[in-house]
Amino acid sequence: MRKITELTAQAVVNKENFKCDNTKVVTERGISKVYLHNNLIAKYNHSRDKLSITHAGWKTNTTKERLNGLISTIRSGRDGISQSKGVWYLKTNDKTISIDDEKWFSL
Repeated sequence: MRKITELTAQAVVNKENFKCDNTKVVTERGISKVYLHNNLIAKYNHSRDKLSITHAGWKTNTTKERLNGLISTIRSGRDGISQSKGVWYLKTNDKTISIDDEKWFSL
């Protein structure tokens, strides 16, 4: 995991604001929002322990890396995003779903 991704995930866990290069975390009212290039890619509701993710139309390696860093930190490595033939897949528990569109997915 890249250092910036690690720092981003820790800021979310610690309910802290954070900004470094192209990534920032803004925490307000118990919800941490993660932005990559000013695109909202993740929200974590601390009181509900609910992580919501999207690629926001940017299926880049950086977006996938940031999301996987958040997922592995918050969900202890149980879930994650993989890619095959340009299609992204989200593995949660025992199921795998395609996330090839810009919808939000909750973990």
